[in-house]
Amino acid sequence: MIPRLARLSERALELLALPEDDVPRFLLEIGCGFGLSGETISENGHQWIGLDISASLLNVAVEREVEGDLLLGDMGQVCMSVTRNADEKDCCFMQ
Repeated sequence: MIPRLARLSERALELLALPEDDVPRFLLEIGCGFGLSGETISENGHQWIGLDISASLLNVAVEREVEGDLLLGDMGQVCMSVTRNADEKDCCFMQ
């Protein structure tokens, strides 16, 4: 199952169509789960913040030692504060 999810994460990053200029981007992933997409983001040289409503999934992400900041909360409440400085982020996405 993980290889299939990894392929989906790679495809999601492709669909973001980030510029290929070797400039690291700052991404917000809504519904990051256990951080698999975040790993793909990090492996491609970008930074990310992961947001999820599930503490148990975020705990798995912490155990897996994923790079990036993890936030616990509901996207309707947290996204307003996270995206307040939207000019600091290059993209927000939900997989």
